[in-house]
Amino acid sequence: MQLLLSILSLMGRVLLESFSSWPFLMIFVLLFIIVVWQYKRLEEMSVVKPSPGRYLRSALMSSLLGILGGVLGSLCLILIGIDLTNIAIMQLWLAALILMLINARFLCFAYAGGFLSLLYIFTGYPDLDVPQLMGLIAVLHMMESLLILANGSYNPLPVYVKIGGELRVGFNLQKFWPIPLVALMSSGMLADPGTSINMPDWWPLLKGYSAMAPAQNYVLLPVLAVLGYGEICTTSKPAQRVRKSAFNLLLFSITLLILAVLSSRWSPLLLITALFAPLGHEAVIWLGKLEESRGKALQIPAEPVTKYVIINDARFDRFLIRLWRRIKKH
Repeated sequence: MQLLLSILSLMGRVLLESFSSWPFLMIFVLLFIIVVWQYKRLEEMSVVKPSPGRYLRSALMSSLLGILGGVLGSLCLILIGIDLTNIAIMQLWLAALILMLINARFLCFAYAGGFLSLLYIFTGYPDLDVPQLMGLIAVLHMMESLLILANGSYNPLPVYVKIGGELRVGFNLQKFWPIPLVALMSSGMLADPGTSINMPDWWPLLKGYSAMAPAQNYVLLPVLAVLGYGEICTTSKPAQRVRKSAFNLLLFSITLLILAVLSSRWSPLLLITALFAPLGHEAVIWLGKLEESRGKALQIPAEPVTKYVIINDARFDRFLIRLWRRIKKH
């Protein structure tokens, strides 16, 4: 407990200093404005007119949860011992942007990190620590799964969805969270006894550090990130869909983290870990689509959806409003 309190105290000091810095604060405000714009854009696509200022409330809720999630994520990064020094962050972003050109959903570190890790294993380029990179990706997805569970179903937006030639009423579940993080970076500087923490012998869990510097010191650096979640459900209530999605993603992230820790101690597991990142994430998406395709379309008892399957028909709009209100009650 004393270790956790010491880490939280040091994290709090770094975050307070960061938010008192104008460049850091302005970037966070910019991220908040982007999140507000995204929620406003989504509301304009909805078939039900939302209440005034709803998009702003959604953005504020996401930002507050993002800060809380950032504290939890930072604690995980530090306790696991993930070092940002050798994860090739610039190449990671570049790979993610290139993969996005193939498909927009590939704009995810699970795919980019898996690709870079495989490239390093077979060619030695770019120079990176695979377990460290996989550990970072696992923690980010773990944070995402908890945030999805916390407010993934908050203010669902009704939309028209065409699936296999059938017009359905669905709910657009999209969320964005600005995340302030505190992460480790190795440093050659001597530690200040007044602002340092002596870590226990079991630390770090990831043993991907250089054997030439067993007594390496680390500094805590503030990092800003944005996490997002997007899904459309037409066969279950938003809260039910969110719980399933969050569970699948949490299972993926925990498995990836275990593989990262094990591969940092036993190198033959590096290939399996690198392959699991993109394939496991793809399995999470596939499971969601499978559950969606096998389920029955949402409908109100005694008023089947097929009765009002006419785009822009007033009766269908009234049906959507009633369905939306019934689901919000639950």
